[in-house]
Amino acid sequence: MTYSPIGNISFRGGTPILTITSANTLNVDGALAATATTTVAAGQGGAITFAIIAGSGSATVNPSTGAIRAISAGTITLIATSAGDSDYNSATTSQVITINNNSMTTVSVPPAVKSGDPVLQLNDTISVPEVFSPNGDGIDDSFDIQNITNYPNNELVIADRKGEAVFKAHGYDNQTVIFTGKSSTGDELVEGLYYYYLTYYDNGKLNKRVGYFKLKR
Repeated sequence: MTYSPIGNISFRGGTPILTITSANTLNVDGALAATATTTVAAGQGGAITFAIIAGSGSATVNPSTGAIRAISAGTITLIATSAGDSDYNSATTSQVITINNNSMTTVSVPPAVKSGDPVLQLNDTISVPEVFSPNGDGIDDSFDIQNITNYPNNELVIADRKGEAVFKAHGYDNQTVIFTGKSSTGDELVEGLYYYYLTYYDNGKLNKRVGYFKLKR
């Protein structure tokens, strides 16, 4: 007895394992670029999309890119879903993210960064100017933070000597987002000593730099 083939038979690959690969904390008004990986080859398993379930906190997310913007402090749940395709089932995973209340109305200046004391440096690849003179003479005119573009998920806060925040920015990049010697409300800041608080994520790990600089006119 012989058997004839009755057509091509394909077998589905089952349900892939989906994993969210992003930090699990951020600050109010902060941004986080969430990503997700799957155990199947690139181009298989369908598109991955993101959604957020609000808990005690709230945030928005771009369904396609995973870009999160925190709105209020508390916890949220990030949901990642792969749509599935002809070879693989859909898959879903989740991660709880904590949003910290990062009110910058007043900043406590730690003793380690009082004028004349050493600056806290946790990453030697980051360099913050010690003098900033935005007067157009070509000397120290730009507040360029060296290598900050390597860490786009960052936040810079500048405070006066009283510890009151005068400037705050997310995604500082030395070009479109840059400190020009003016406050966040557009007022020119007076000469003097100012403190900076720089936080940024490097491979999901939170790093910070705290120090001071002199503003000259």
